[in-house]
Amino acid sequence: MKHLLMLILLITILTPATAQKTIIRSGTSFIGNSENPVVIVDLEDFSRKEIEKKWISYLKKNKGKVSEDDDVIYHDNAMIGSISTDTLDMWSTVTESGKTIVVTLAINQNGVFLSNSSAMERFLYDFAIEVKKERAEDEVEEATKQLKSIQKDKESLEKDNKKMADDI
Repeated sequence: MKHLLMLILLITILTPATAQKTIIRSGTSFIGNSENPVVIVDLEDFSRKEIEKKWISYLKKNKGKVSEDDDVIYHDNAMIGSISTDTLDMWSTVTESGKTIVVTLAINQNGVFLSNSSAMERFLYDFAIEVKKERAEDEVEEATKQLKSIQKDKESLEKDNKKMADDI
């Protein structure tokens, strides 16, 4: 019973961490060889390496070639129908600021960098939600394993208790 209460407490503590609101903001950044409009999302309590790997995988779901150079991830001739029917060139960075990982994205369409595009914001938002959802699913899976272990221990203790009571 004590373990069950600890598990419930653990889930209660972890839930707010994964339920943080996802906010996409606009700005400018030196990316794509000049100062350009970007969309930015902050992801807390992840490692830079983990987010970078997931970001590259997310980009590769779309047509085009993904490459890295000097901490800049470049997606050449990307085909993302939700943003444009034309091919896109995308520059992005994944940086660390304390416990926060910052993903910055700039998109060039036909030689012009897009600014304040709700489709760009949605693309980055969908990525952030996917990452957070995966984290929550992993936490639930781990909590379920712990619960099963605790239930197994409880059953064993109840069996031992019954044997002791029968011996008395």
